[in-house]
This record gives sequence, structure tokens and C-alpha cells, in this order.
Amino acid sequence: PEDSLELAVDYDSARRGFRSNDIESIQGVRDVYDVPCFYDVAFGFREYSAESSFLLDVVQKHIGRAPLSSLELGAGPARHSIELAKKGLRCTCVDANENMVAYGTKIARAANVATKYVQQDMRSLELSPDTQHDFAFCLLGTFQHMLTNQDAVDCLRSAAQYLAEDGIMVIEVSHPQELFSLGDVSAEEWVRELEDGRVLSAQWGSPDDIFDPITQVRESNVAFSVETTGTEDAEMLESMVQVAFQRMFTAQEMDALARASGVFTVVDMYGDMESKVDIGDVDNAFRMVVVLKKRAPAEIASVS
Repeated sequence: PEDSLELAVDYDSARRGFRSNDIESIQGVRDVYDVPCFYDVAFGFREYSAESSFLLDVVQKHIGRAPLSSLELGAGPARHSIELAKKGLRCTCVDANENMVAYGTKIARAANVATKYVQQDMRSLELSPDTQHDFAFCLLGTFQHMLTNQDAVDCLRSAAQYLAEDGIMVIEVSHPQELFSLGDVSAEEWVRELEDGRVLSAQWGSPDDIFDPITQVRESNVAFSVETTGTEDAEMLESMVQVAFQRMFTAQEMDALARASGVFTVVDMYGDMESKVDIGDVDNAFRMVVVLKKRAPAEIASVS
């Protein structure tokens, strides 16, 4: 994976761009999405180039041609869109958080690629009426912030408005194993090395998370911290802790929500952002990647 120090916008420069240099300014923040550099560095282990190629392959498989444009929902740093833009696609990115929009725009500029990044709620998009995309995607569990069925349906319908007639939508969420506790995948902890002997430690979820079996909403404990390392007296430099509310979905629910939207049909599922990993591969599947295809205009009209 790309080393964090080689990212287009590194931890230090990004932090200076959105918060003052004193540590206390970070300490007072309680939403990780308000400090994009934490999120970006923490998830820097993702293989953005390979995953963007996976998206292109999946879309081409279902529309029969190479896609030329994309719409990323809940884009955050928009690393996938930046990779797609490098491959020549016209990319639109959407996020509700203004800091993420500014950060993603800054990264794209540093990478010398053109993306259109707007701050909007992905449940109620208001893009240019003539803006159409070959596919939309919502990754890294962002769709799990759609806590109710209505939220999910609204998001699907909103995205469909800005897709071509044969458009595709790809959604990546937690694997259903987590919902049914069939795999030890509920708590994730990892470390990313920074410069000057510092590390960023990330935790998403813990055994103490609260789960509501009626709403299927999990209160995930999220913690990011930056500390020195290499000695027994490691010093904590910065930290933030919050609770993220995330809906857990089953494969059957994703199919039902697509049908309920009236605009999509589920056409494929994978167990990771790799075409070789099947959704039912209990040994290798740790994500649920759902591929939806936009219904034909006549079908949409008949259910509207």
C-alpha cells in the first residue's frame, strides 16, 4: 500500500490547513470527519488504484462498455475518484462535511487532476439537471450512515437521477457476518506510521459497542490517536474518540431496498473490492460489495 508519507497531502500539511498548529485544537474535536487528515491517513492502507480498477471492471461487465464518468457519494478524501480521474474519467464527488470537501479538493489539485466536489446530502442530491454518470459508488461503509429504510431508499433514488439509463451503482458495507456474529470481524484496530517516529493508531468498533437488534444500528466506538513510538515512555500527542452510528445490512435487505427504490436491481455481490472474492466465501469475504443496475425507463415509470 502507498506509504502515508507519500500521500499527496500528508498528515502535517493537511492538519495545518484545517486546524491551528496547537494540539488542543484537535483535542476539542469530537467528529473524525471534521479532521480529514486523521481519516485519510488511517485509511491509507486501502489499495485505491487497484480498487478503482475493480470498479471499472465491474461497471464495464454490466454496461458492456468502458465507463467515462463517475459519481462518488460520501466521498471523504475522494481517493478513489482521484484515481479514476487519473484514468481519464469525469468525476463528481459529494460529501456532507465541508472539511472533507475542502480536503478532497486540495488533494485532487495536488495530484493535478480535475474533479468536481460539492457539499450535499447524498439522500437529496441537487446536481446540474443535465449531469449524467455511467456509475455511482459509495464505499468504506458510508452507506451504513443511512440508518433507516427511508434514508437508504432516498439515497438510491437520488443517485439514480444522475445516472445514465444503463447506469451502475456500487455500494460497499460491512459483511453480514458482523451482524450475526459469525466471524471475529466486529472490532478493527490498526496502526499507520507517520514521520519523526510517530504513529497514528485507529480503532473502529469495540466489544463494548451497543447494538440495537430492532433498528440494526450499531454504536461503534471510534478512536484515533497520534503518539510517539520506539520507546517505553511513548507520549500521546493527540487523540479523539467518538461514537459512530451505523446500520448493519444483510444481503437480502440490500436486495429488498433496491426493489423498494423502484430504480435499481441487484445484479452482483462480492466479498471484497476484488472480483475473485465471492460474497459467500467465509474464509476471505470481509466486506459486502453490492452492484446495482439502474432499471430501464419503462420499468421505473411503471413503479413510480
